[in-house]
Amino acid sequence: MKRFLAMNLGNDNNPNYQFIKEIEESSYIEIKNQINIVNEADDSIDLFLIHKNNFGETVDFHNEHFRDFIENMTEPIKTDKNEYTFIKIEINRILLNYLSSFRMLIDHSERLIKKRFGKDSTEFLTLKETLKNAYDNHFEYRFIYKLRNFCQHCGIPVTDFIIDNTKKSAEMCFNKQYLLNEYDSWGVEIKNDFLKLEPKFSVNEILLKNIEIMNNISKMIHSLYKGIFIDSLRRLHLITQKHRGKHELIILTELDTNDETHNITIQRFPFEKIDLFINGIS
Repeated sequence: MKRFLAMNLGNDNNPNYQFIKEIEESSYIEIKNQINIVNEADDSIDLFLIHKNNFGETVDFHNEHFRDFIENMTEPIKTDKNEYTFIKIEINRILLNYLSSFRMLIDHSERLIKKRFGKDSTEFLTLKETLKNAYDNHFEYRFIYKLRNFCQHCGIPVTDFIIDNTKKSAEMCFNKQYLLNEYDSWGVEIKNDFLKLEPKFSVNEILLKNIEIMNNISKMIHSLYKGIFIDSLRRLHLITQKHRGKHELIILTELDTNDETHNITIQRFPFEKIDLFINGIS
């Protein structure tokens, strides 16, 4: 197996590779590690954007389809059952996506930061403390955390709407008694929280506060990567700057090459981010 720094003088459909120099294995391991750090930092942002987009879908559904359903409703008792069922299924489908991305953001961030920095590192301990504070200080965070477990083991989360036909308004709601009856692992703290809630409480209000909390957590996670992210871009810039031109610079790896076959893999550098953050540094 051989690796080369190369340029593609053609394009992806019709490549024309020009080799610049062979890359030693130790050098390649260093380059790969720096690229992995950049990708990890990107992943931390992407995980939150997935979560944020799922939140946006709940808002859009409420403001569009759900609102149309309410505005066109004349008598709740005569509401079309098919339409009601569609509304119920859709809001639960969307909320399940939200809960899944919530837990994915937390679990993946813990795994990546622990692996990158170490279980006793300041970065990992900062993350754990931030998540603990979110759970201890915000009902919306700990409720969503437990609600994901509820959905996994017990049932759908949204079973009720509060409909005011006079005001032509409606709210998607959690039913407190239903949640308590179906799941016995809420814990003492959330059961005490439930004592302060109305029998039916707003889905939108919970999600709005929770996404604000998750936005702050995401910013903190990204800040943990900031130093090594910039350092990795700087290192990659120093490695590649003298070879860059109008054609894309890449790493080619030859695999199982013989007289009949010539298999290669291509690895790209994060030049968009290098140019954005490190352009001009030597």
